[in-house]
Amino acid sequence: MIQLQQAADDANRKVRELQERFGPPSAGDGWTEEQHAEWQAAWDAWLEAATTARTSIPQTLEMTVKKIVRHPELATDAA
Repeated sequence: MIQLQQAADDANRKVRELQERFGPPSAGDGWTEEQHAEWQAAWDAWLEAATTARTSIPQTLEMTVKKIVRHPELATDAA
């Protein structure tokens, strides 16, 4: 479960990094087709990873797993 959430968080970071690097899609001349394709692929990967993580983790554990992944120093307390 933890690896699934880590994959979803990593994919989300990739989407945010691309958005920061490319800037707003409506600014200036907008994104090129290549930029949009790269962003869309990252978005799709994030959506798939997040869906897999969410459907694999019982709701009662979801927040605990996210907390452990995002704050590993708390893992000892949650385990």
